[in-house]
Amino acid sequence: MLLVATSRVMNEKEMPNIVMDVFNRSKYKNWNIEKTFEVTTPYSSEFYRIDVSKKNKAQKKKKTKSIFYTHLDQYKKPPY
Repeated sequence: MLLVATSRVMNEKEMPNIVMDVFNRSKYKNWNIEKTFEVTTPYSSEFYRIDVSKKNKAQKKKKTKSIFYTHLDQYKKPPY
């Protein structure tokens, strides 16, 4: 299966309020938001990606993660 995804970088203020509200209630709310994206594929409706990071003081490494949400504010398993 080939997944083709198109991502558009968005300003954090452009993100739908409903998506940011659910993110701010998540366990990642204290992580730093690096970038936000609007993602579309030919196989599904649009969804949103939020790249977050957190510095691990003990290991002095930066941990990064991509979190996905649907346009209906539901968490989405990473599609890729």
